Amino acid sequence: MNLVSLDQSLEKLKSEIRNRKVILFTDFDGTLLPIQTNPKKVFLSEETKTILSVLSRMIPVTIISGRSLKELKEKIPVPEINLLGNYDLEIEGPFGFYLNSEAFFSYHAIAKVVLLLSVLLKIQSAYPEMGDNVTKLLAN
Repeated sequence: MNLVSLDQSLEKLKSEIRNRKVILFTDFDGTLLPIQTNPKKVFLSEETKTILSVLSRMIPVTIISGRSLKELKEKIPVPEINLLGNYDLEIEGPFGFYLNSEAFFSYHAIAKVVLLLSVLLKIQSAYPEMGDNVTKLLAN
């Protein structure tokens, strides 16, 4: 097997993308890192941080995640890249910060609905005899 250094790989990449418009979009969990049983214990290796930093000087690099922007910034301390938290609800990068206000308000409405559904489903499982009444509430 022919091993290639990081520098050689980056030089090859530079030559491949020269005079082309290239943007890298990637997910965080399961793409940059394997899925972990405890998501709070996930951290990028120094090598991955370096690669992201070097790449971001060559092409725009954007990481999108379901994690909050705050958590992404803690997990990915590479200021040159764009971070999209909460699946595009919060965006931050070298250009600045953006919060999708329409999605923000929708997010809170959806969170309330999820909470209500959760409570209703717990009632239904705790009191099966109320099943039809809970089902009617959910249908309305």
